[in-house]
This record gives sequence, structure tokens and C-alpha cells, in this order.
Amino acid sequence: MDKMKKLIIIPILFFSLILSATNHYVATKGSGTGTIGNPFNTLTQVNTHVYVAGDSILFNRGDTFYGTLSIAQSGSISKPIIIGAYGIGVNPIISEFTSVSVWTNLGGNIWESTNAVSTLSTCNMVTINGVNTPMGRYPNSGYFTFQSHSGTTSITTNRLNGTTNWTGAELVIRTKQFVLDRNVITGQSISTLTYGPVVSMLELTNGYGFFIQNDVRTLDSINEWYYNPSTKKIRIYSTNEPVNVKVSSVNFTCELWKNYLTFQNITFEGANNYNFDSSWSGGNTNITIRNCNILNAGIDAIRLTSLANLLIEDNIIMDSNNNGINLQWNDLNAIIRNNTIVNSGIYAGMGQNGMRQYSGIAPGYRNTCDGMVIEYNNVINSGYIGIAFEGDLVLVKNNFVDTYCTVLEDGGGIYTNNEGSINSRSIITGNIVLNGIGAINGTDHLWESNVNGIYLDNESDDIEVCLNTVSKSFNYGLFVHDADNFNIHNNTFLDNGIHLSISDTIKKGSIQDNKFILK
Repeated sequence: MDKMKKLIIIPILFFSLILSATNHYVATKGSGTGTIGNPFNTLTQVNTHVYVAGDSILFNRGDTFYGTLSIAQSGSISKPIIIGAYGIGVNPIISEFTSVSVWTNLGGNIWESTNAVSTLSTCNMVTINGVNTPMGRYPNSGYFTFQSHSGTTSITTNRLNGTTNWTGAELVIRTKQFVLDRNVITGQSISTLTYGPVVSMLELTNGYGFFIQNDVRTLDSINEWYYNPSTKKIRIYSTNEPVNVKVSSVNFTCELWKNYLTFQNITFEGANNYNFDSSWSGGNTNITIRNCNILNAGIDAIRLTSLANLLIEDNIIMDSNNNGINLQWNDLNAIIRNNTIVNSGIYAGMGQNGMRQYSGIAPGYRNTCDGMVIEYNNVINSGYIGIAFEGDLVLVKNNFVDTYCTVLEDGGGIYTNNEGSINSRSIITGNIVLNGIGAINGTDHLWESNVNGIYLDNESDDIEVCLNTVSKSFNYGLFVHDADNFNIHNNTFLDNGIHLSISDTIKKGSIQDNKFILK
């Protein structure tokens, strides 16, 4: 009997040793096995290794690694796989940037990269001297207006005379106050532009605006750029040879395919599309992103789909051309806490089509995030909404939102919309919301402004709004539109265009003990 026990115990012990958690090291000067003395040196080695629950993948501080990080195994509820850092110095960097240093002078202050800078058909992110820089456009600021339109396929404007034929360029058109759509110009007849494929079925409004981009003929101001999808070269307008130019050349910095993963103490930068992307139809569970720098995303810094038990905390998220954090398709029990989110969607035409773009924290349109907690975040300088949410039992608490709706309007510093989904028993409390600017300074601005501090829109029922401070909102400090059974109490409204507005069908609501202070 004792021999039988030994025979059984020995294989079990041997198996447990095989599956014990291990630290795996990554350094640019490594040569390949993943030990601290002989680290991995490429993301390909990292991605193809097999990990077990509890393993750690540690990148050397001060090193930069190029390519996409994609872990193919899951951790467990008690033993997540940790992707972090080791050593001394600044966070390791996982980068999708290509540096451009060799240029050909084409004359007229136009410089072209001598070599192809990417293999991608589009370029969404370019930095010059470390600054996120938008592509060239015409006009250089503001909008032209169109006087008439035909369905959703053409517009006619008195601002074009046919001297320049813009066929092949990109038309950026303000479909609604809250939407900028991008379409390829397929034809031009003097002052009429035909475009497609149609990306939005929203009806146009005569008198709204447009501009033209993604064409080399728009380059007439310092550091404006154009990326040629055929040659894969970039052109820049500059009086001197460009220096310190970086171009996104890979779509994703980190792809999430598995569960129980923790990312911490790493800088992710320069994705052409998304720095963090989870588009897996099966969804993910228990993903943590903590104490990371997530910078210069061509679209969204973080775009996650169908996630349960997500934690995003203590991160710096800066310079995303669309959304800072974009949660899509029923992300449950997400916690977004203590992040600093700066410069989300601040350049018109560099964001994405459709609704709920150009924002700091925003779920996709009509996507619910039940049980979500958004607290203690600083959301600064957003092209549209600072913080948006849809869902049941959502808590938006103690956030600081400053400067929003600088590109799109009919939005707010904090915004919620029901319209076809459950959106009740949520609380907006203890937030400070400042400086709802409004995109009102552009050329030929004819559309009506609607910029609000806190905005309860379209059947946002059973919402409690309390202990917030709202100041310098261009239109309304608090706008309640077609909502019901709200409880608004103990808020302070200071120096807004109008402090409070309630419109459309209201059945029941409570407003008490608020302070309305005129300057």
C-alpha cells in the first residue's frame, strides 16, 4: 500500500512542478530564453511562449519594444498572468511608432519621406517633436457651409468654384451637432461634391459645415501632413527639413484574447488604431490595466468589447484621436478609477464616424455597461463628452471634468442616454464639471449650440444627481431632456449660461436644496 501511495504522489508532485508559476524576462539586449540572465528580446518571442496561471512577463525598464503584444493563454481568478516591469528607470515602452529621418525636398515647402514609412493603407497618428499633429485640411480652421444636399450622397456649396477638383480626397461633414462623418469624395461638378460610401444614414441639415482633408493639396501650413496609401510615404509642409517625426505603423499595441490578465507599469504608445483592443466575440473577463501610460492612439487608447469585471485604474491616457476609453457591447461591472485622461478627440476630422465619438470615457452608442463605477478620474480637454454612460446601477462619483464639447455639440461634461435600454438607479455624485466650451469659433458656424454640464437625455429614468459642482457650461449647467423620476439635490451651479433646463415629457421628478449662483 505504501508503494502505491509513493507511485501516486510522485507523478502529482512532478506535474505540480511543471505547472508552477514563473517569471519571464524581456530586454532589448537579451538573447532568448526568458530567464533574468538570458531574457527574451522581441515581442514575437513573448507572444509565442506558453504561459500558465500565475506567470509574470516582465519588461526591462528603460527599454523600447516594437510590435503588438498578444498573450495566448489565460490566468485564473486567483492567479492572473501579470505583464509588468523590472529593473530601474522609466517604464518600458511598447511602441508602434516608426521614426522618419530621411526626406526628399519636393519644392514649395513640401517634404516627402524618401522611403515608405508603413505597410498600412491608412495613417491615423503622426507626432512631430513629440506633439500629436493632425493631417492637412481645407480650410485650415473652421468649416465651410453647404446650402443644399441630395439625400446622404452629395452636397452643394457656394464656397467651391470648381477650380480645384477634390475627387479622391476625404470629405468631413457635420451630419448633426454631435456627429462628424468622413467620406471619400467620389466626384465633383463645380460646387457639388458627391461622396461615398455613405457611413451615416442621418439626414443632413442645410447650413451645416464641412471641410476637406487627406489630400496633398491641403498642405499649406507648418507641419500639416498627408499619407499616400499607394506609396506608403508621408509628405509634410515645412520651411525646413522635418525633424523628430514619428508615424504609427502597426494597428494595435496590445490585443486581448484571453482572461485574467493584469497589465501594469508599462507605457503603450503609437497604435494606428487602438493601444488596447479586445474585439474577440467571445468576450473577456477579469482584465486589469493599472499604472500604465497609454499614449498617442490613432483611434481609441482603450477599446474593449463584451468584458466582465474590468479594472482600469491609476493610468495616464493622453492624445487619442477619438476616445480615451471606449467600452462596447455590454461591459459588466467595469471599474474606471483614478485615471488622468487628456486630449481625447480634440482634432475635428481625426476621429471616427457616427455617434458617441471624440470623448474621454464613452461606451459605444446604445451599449450598456451595467454595474459600472467611474470615480476619481480627471478628464481634461475632450472634443465631445467628458464622461458618458448607459446602463443600470452605474455610479459616477468624484470625477473632475474640465473643457469638453470643443469639436462636437449636443453633449455634456457628464452625459447619459437611455433610448431603448435599461438606464435606471444610477447616481451622479460629487463631480466637478467645468468649461463646456462649445464648437462655436469655426468659420460659418450656423448650427445651434447645446453644451451642458450634466445632461440627462432621452428616457434616462431614475437617476440621482447630487453634490456636484457645475460651472461655465456654455448652455445649461444641468439639462434634463425627456427623462423621468429624477432626483436632483444639493448641487451647486455657478456662472453657467442657464443653470437648469427641463424639456419635453416629464412625469415625475424632484429638485431640491440646490444652489444657483450668478456671477
